[in-house]
Amino acid sequence: MDRKLVSFDWAMKKILRQKANFGILEGFLTELLKFDVKIEEILESEANQETEDDKFNRVDLLAKNKNNELILIEVQHSNEIDYFHRMLFGVSKLITEYIKKGKGYAKVKKVYSVNIVYFALGQGGDYVYYGKTIFRGLHNNKDILKPSQRQKEDFNIEEISDIYPEYYSYFKETSFTWDRTGGDPITQGNRNPLLYKNIGADGIKTGSLTVEQYSLASSIKVGERRITAVASGFKTKNSRSRESLKMLNWGLKKFDTILDLRFLKKFQMQNI
Repeated sequence: MDRKLVSFDWAMKKILRQKANFGILEGFLTELLKFDVKIEEILESEANQETEDDKFNRVDLLAKNKNNELILIEVQHSNEIDYFHRMLFGVSKLITEYIKKGKGYAKVKKVYSVNIVYFALGQGGDYVYYGKTIFRGLHNNKDILKPSQRQKEDFNIEEISDIYPEYYSYFKETSFTWDRTGGDPITQGNRNPLLYKNIGADGIKTGSLTVEQYSLASSIKVGERRITAVASGFKTKNSRSRESLKMLNWGLKKFDTILDLRFLKKFQMQNI
């Protein structure tokens, strides 16, 4: 079966590693990190192993920016209750990997950890979360420890948190809260019932029209395989969910995913 959908993790592994496509990756990271990101190169991590029983870091994409900082991007589809621990392990492994024996601790690289996961990391109402390390006064909660002037000059930092890893996490939500202008916030539940079944579903769109009745464009990923189904004409929401799930399971059982290498070939350049 030809692959009709380019998933983000597949794009990172097959497309965004190419220097000609760095602009796409830079745009995504610049918008997320809120500062200009210029990718110098895509690195290969020694820790990116394929065995199931080791404790190596599973790196989807590792990049170095113009400031010699490391940006680790990982995509995870299956639910992992200990994913926070995995984030910590991955960054720690990366830091030790990129400091040479005998070098001072000042050579520890700054790491940005970007995690795109298709499940709820915990309990919260947002879909993008950011974490960093700060040192707060034990007796004065408002007292945040700052670097000395010499530390600022020697290490080119403004805050102590500039030394430590920073974490960014995207994940799908079963609800969305809109802080509308001129009124109280509105929380809207996701109408795609497959998201609540913990089966790897991650979208895409529900619909209901007078003639077409209930419809659902759904997507599911199991392992490295992704199936997308589009169906319409259901009389009830329950039948829409039930029959769409049947279609996805049928597709997983009856078809294999084949990578058409012609997709990677450049056919034509068009000025815009």
